Amino acid sequence: MMNYTAIRFIQIIILGAILCFNTEVFAQKDTAKVHGVILVEADPLIMQLLNAEVEYMKENPVMSGFRIQIIEAPRRAEVFKKQGEVLRVFPDVKSYVVYQQPSFKLRVGDYYNRLEALKMLNEIQKHFPAAFVIRDNVQIHEPTNPFDD
Repeated sequence: MMNYTAIRFIQIIILGAILCFNTEVFAQKDTAKVHGVILVEADPLIMQLLNAEVEYMKENPVMSGFRIQIIEAPRRAEVFKKQGEVLRVFPDVKSYVVYQQPSFKLRVGDYYNRLEALKMLNEIQKHFPAAFVIRDNVQIHEPTNPFDD
């Protein structure tokens, strides 16, 4: 009668042989021989959730994000003057004048994460060195479902 170690060794050898010669164990099943195309089959409930989120975002186009604050001043005229300067240098960047008692603030951009805001901050600080990134509610632009064609 064989001892336990010998039986275990034979089992491992047999299992190894089966795995080596059976390529289907590790191979991907190829349903279609199409190269460069990935077919994602999502559960219909996931699609419903994504569509519901898109609809919610269309109705409530604000989320927590980041903006760049250029100036904070007690006089509105000073902030509007600075806004004109910003728009001359960066005409494509949206700007917002915010009043939070007792001062007015000029903030620019709608950035969803800090990294996006920091990239733009590097450009803005070349012209407005006192600018800094601040957390704020930002506008959501055209929410989309990533699975739509």
